[in-house]
Amino acid sequence: MIRVSRDEQPTSIQRAIDLTRWLAGQGLEVTEPLAVSQPLDIHGYVITLWRHYPQPDGPPPGPEHLGRLLSDAYGYDLADWQGLSVLTELRDLHTLGSFIRRADQGDREAAVQLAFRLDTLKSGDRTKSWAIH
Repeated sequence: MIRVSRDEQPTSIQRAIDLTRWLAGQGLEVTEPLAVSQPLDIHGYVITLWRHYPQPDGPPPGPEHLGRLLSDAYGYDLADWQGLSVLTELRDLHTLGSFIRRADQGDREAAVQLAFRLDTLKSGDRTKSWAIH
């Protein structure tokens, strides 16, 4: 695969290549850059070359897949972290903003979802799932 980027990003692109090679060296299943000198600077663009992997049928992996990979890489279960509940609550509160704006503009579905989310936050019920909109 070929990735083409603007030429003002060569440092971050080199960092991505180095990090990906390091992750692969740690045994993680990642899309690896080809073993050639890169990135390439061609006519004002930065080009990187990556190995292509056949993709399985079905939906793409979700965030839980990344969590599993990171947990395997670092041997740490984020669920054991004391700050997880605070981080989760901050995320939950942050997501309310778009629903408040939409509900204020008359979006009935957003108003229903906002009321549901507020109810689960007030009750502290962590078993209910929020719909993604």
